[in-house]
Amino acid sequence: MKTIILSLAAVVALGFAGRVQAQTQTAPTHTRVAVVNVGLVFSKYDKAKAFKDEMEKLLDPFKKQEDAIKADMKKYGEALEKYGKTVDEKTRDSYQQYLLSLKHKLEGLTMEARTKVGKRQEDQIVTLYKELSDATARYAQANGFHLVLGYGEQVDSKDLFSIMNINRKMNGMDLGSTNPLFFVGGVDISTGIADTLNAAYRGASGVVPTSGVGGKN
Repeated sequence: MKTIILSLAAVVALGFAGRVQAQTQTAPTHTRVAVVNVGLVFSKYDKAKAFKDEMEKLLDPFKKQEDAIKADMKKYGEALEKYGKTVDEKTRDSYQQYLLSLKHKLEGLTMEARTKVGKRQEDQIVTLYKELSDATARYAQANGFHLVLGYGEQVDSKDLFSIMNINRKMNGMDLGSTNPLFFVGGVDISTGIADTLNAAYRGASGVVPTSGVGGKN
């Protein structure tokens, strides 16, 4: 129900700049930079998947009601368009009033979903962002990275150079965000961050993995 809540895809649009910490030591002579595809990380993170499943279950009853209302609106709308000029004024008015009531019912349903489901999704987004920030900081420190930049790339896109994907990136850059135009494979640590998050989520020892650096998948 796209009109009801934000998608987790919104997190990607916001971008991620890593955790900035005060540095008292001398800046390194050579700065190691890495990038993280936030959307890819969340697509691999078990907790993000669980959150998505939870949200779908919460939205399901609202979605079913929405579909029923829209089906009614379509049926009566088509009937009014087809027979509106041939029926009496009283019948035509009753159809119009019923369509108006369906519209108000749909608006009320949307507001109810935002109230009951929206807050839960906000909590999910905050939780995931904090955990992403923490895992990125720990992974970067363990592997010697001084700067980690987040970006959003469509995980399932078959054509990264489609006009829709290009416009999405350009719009983000117009708003002041950054998008890497080129980087060598070892600079992308998305898989390493996802592994770090999953290790903690699955109740592992908490040791930050040092392998898996690099790779764009």
